Amino acid sequence: MMPINWRGSRLADSEMIVLMQEGVPLAWVPPADVIQQLLTADDPASRAQVIDSCRPMILASCEAALASVTDTRFSAQKAPLEECVRMAEYGMFSGAQALAANAWDTLIRGLAFANPGWLKPSGQWPGYPKVLENIPAVGDDDPTIRQFREEAFLPFPRALEAFWPPAPVPQNFNRHATAHAAATAQYTPVNAVTAVMLAVSVLRDINDMGYPIQMHA
Repeated sequence: MMPINWRGSRLADSEMIVLMQEGVPLAWVPPADVIQQLLTADDPASRAQVIDSCRPMILASCEAALASVTDTRFSAQKAPLEECVRMAEYGMFSGAQALAANAWDTLIRGLAFANPGWLKPSGQWPGYPKVLENIPAVGDDDPTIRQFREEAFLPFPRALEAFWPPAPVPQNFNRHATAHAAATAQYTPVNAVTAVMLAVSVLRDINDMGYPIQMHA
C-alpha cells in the first residue's frame, strides 16, 4: 500500500504528514535517505538546504519514478516532466520550474474534470479554492483509506496558496507565483526541484492508483 520509496524504511508517518503539508512532496520521490534528512532538518530553511544538496539523488529518483509510469494515456505529460528532469540536471532551473508547474496544473485540471463534484454546476472549471475543498485531508475517521493512499495530494494546499500583490512573493514553491511573479524571489533551484518532485509524485500516484482523470491536453 505504500509508495516504493517508503517501504522498509521505518519513516515516521506523522512527521511525514507535517512535512508534506508544508509543501514538500514525499510520495514516490525522493529516496528514503533524503526523506530522513528532511525529517531531521530543523526548519524550512534547513530542509531547503537538504533539497539543494541532494539534488542529484532527487532528480535520479524522479527519473526512475517517471520510468515506472506505464499508462500510455499520460505520455503527453510524462515526456515534459522527463524534460524537466534533464533541464534541472543541467542547471536550467527556471525552465524546469515553469514547465513542471504547468504539467502539474494540467494534472489537477484532469482530476477536476473527471470528478463532477469538483466542478461548477455548469461543468466548468471551478477555480483552485474549490479544488482544494476536494483534496483529501489527513485526520478523517477512515484511516484505512487515509493511510497515505492519497499522500501525493497533501502538498497541494501550500503550493496553491493564494498570492495577490502587493503581498510579498512566496519563497516556497507556489503555482500562482510561478505563473505571475516570474523573478528570482520565486524562481530558485530549490523551488524548481520541488516543482518537479510534486508533478512527478502526482503523476506516479495517478498511474499507480488509477484515479479517474480526464485530460484536456
